[in-house]
Amino acid sequence: MASKIKTIGDAIDFKTIIQAKYQGDAGAVRTFCPHVLGNSSSGQKVVLCFQFAGYSGVPIDPSLPIKNWRCLRLSKLKNVVAVTGPWRSATNYSAVKQKNVKTIDKKV
Repeated sequence: MASKIKTIGDAIDFKTIIQAKYQGDAGAVRTFCPHVLGNSSSGQKVVLCFQFAGYSGVPIDPSLPIKNWRCLRLSKLKNVVAVTGPWRSATNYSAVKQKNVKTIDKKV
């Protein structure tokens, strides 16, 4: 878990893209830009991210990026790696207004 926290924390600091597999996605890769790292209301470590490519249970919509936010549990992320490419976000991002991460450790 510590290496995932460091990789995602560094990606927030340096605005780096992350690729990872998410448990339950049948081994498919998700590609996202992490914006907030912290704990959910139940105390689980989570990342609020803008997903722009790869698999998602809710389809990615390039024409409506404000709907491409995901809150992922770190315990379910596997093979977390930083990759190069342009940082992405959406106009509705707000670390303060979001409700998925109760306690913020790091944010953009």
